[in-house]
Amino acid sequence: MYISKHLSRKKIEGSWSLIVEGKLDSFPRERITMDQIASKVEGKFPKLVLIKGAPGVGKTTLSWEMCRRWANGELWTKYSLVVLLRLRDEDTQSAKHLTDLFQCEDACVPSVVDAVTQNHGQGILFILEGLDELPQSLREKESIFRKLITGRVLPGSTVLVTTRPWAVCDLPPSCSSRIDQLIEILGFSSKQIQEYIDLMIKDGVPTELCEYINSNPRISSAMYNPLHARIAVEVYINSHEKKNSVFPNTTTELYTKYSEVLIERYVHDNPMHLESGWNGELSELPSSLQLYFDKLCQIAYNGITKEKQQLVFFKDNILDASTTLGFMNSVHPLHRPRNCSPSYNFLHLTLQEFLAAFYICKNITPREQLILFETKAGDESYKMILLFLAGLTKLSDPWTQCVFPNPYMCYEEGSSKAEIKCTFSEDQILWIYESQNTQVMKYMYNNVLYELRRNASGRIEYLIALGYIIASADFKVILSNVSSLDEIDEFDTSTLVEGMKTCSQSFSLRGV
Repeated sequence: MYISKHLSRKKIEGSWSLIVEGKLDSFPRERITMDQIASKVEGKFPKLVLIKGAPGVGKTTLSWEMCRRWANGELWTKYSLVVLLRLRDEDTQSAKHLTDLFQCEDACVPSVVDAVTQNHGQGILFILEGLDELPQSLREKESIFRKLITGRVLPGSTVLVTTRPWAVCDLPPSCSSRIDQLIEILGFSSKQIQEYIDLMIKDGVPTELCEYINSNPRISSAMYNPLHARIAVEVYINSHEKKNSVFPNTTTELYTKYSEVLIERYVHDNPMHLESGWNGELSELPSSLQLYFDKLCQIAYNGITKEKQQLVFFKDNILDASTTLGFMNSVHPLHRPRNCSPSYNFLHLTLQEFLAAFYICKNITPREQLILFETKAGDESYKMILLFLAGLTKLSDPWTQCVFPNPYMCYEEGSSKAEIKCTFSEDQILWIYESQNTQVMKYMYNNVLYELRRNASGRIEYLIALGYIIASADFKVILSNVSSLDEIDEFDTSTLVEGMKTCSQSFSLRGV
């Protein structure tokens, strides 16, 4: 496992370009073993351990693996009890008091709760798995989970929290003094990527796959994320078997291809659902499959956009257990009787976000999509949805293109001197790239280049903006669609490079 311990922004900045170039191994970090997590410090149990990581980097897998090892006596032998709480489960979310967290069929539960309470939780480890999947109201209000994290309940216990980075901001300020370990999972190393590919492809790694990964900075960067690495390899294997050499270049294309792979597997196992031939493309689903896929997209959308986010679904939400098309897992709730119906959840939250974006793309007007871009930009819980939406719509409608404002002139009050304002955000850079819309790229490029020529005094700001656009697009496409860069040779080219580096940050550290 590779981690980063509360590194300062200044220290990290020098590594941005290394990450984008596929050199994540050069990122400042240290390697720790699993038994160092939540271990005693100077003979004392830690109070709060925070593990954050990008979507798909392995936070849930780590939580389950640590519990398995503890149960087998291989880890955390100093802890007398480890309690795993999946914060996405409705049963867990409905807990009001400490006793509610121990609901199960075991008759000895009351005595366990009494023992835990009497000792103020000393030697007890709570794993709060998926803080970002807990409704915001429960993260902000005085819920039992917030009381555990702040030490107002069982102050002697150890609490380990896993989360996407953005949800860390919802922790109360008082937590900062309680955090004994702050861990960030960074993903695979270059060596581990190669080992994973070797494991998945038994007959040796084809040169074609290596060339594809190395020639595509976006996919090369994505391979450090275990979930994306798995999807990329599975998509490649599927394409190779079909002798199809068209591989994805963006995150949206990657998940589109993966969706096609999942449906193909479903069709292979359930041929009765395929009434006619299918070419394997998501845009050409037969009516029998389209019905189920549309329903899944609606379920995903409803779950994501509810005020109380729903990530676990029950039979009344699903048409039939056999119609999830392989997009969902069947899970038996931990706190429910063994004879109750299973629950369902999408294979990963990111996959649910992709399907929710697909629903928006097909069922919401471009004007409403623009409002969504404008109102949810900067909302980290919508980051992946908007990214996918930009990729699915290609930003082809004039309404959605309005999300990119022109750079403008701003006059300070009492001054005749104009100040150049470039209004590009990191999210907008990602949207431009994800759309692969050369007309949008051309428009933004020419617009900035025009202002650069017209307002030499603002060249630094516009060179940075120009670097944003170049870094977000296929450089060859830019050169073939717009005027030459020779016209800006008189300016400081290092500033242009700085703009490109700044954009590079968006593709790597944000975990997209």
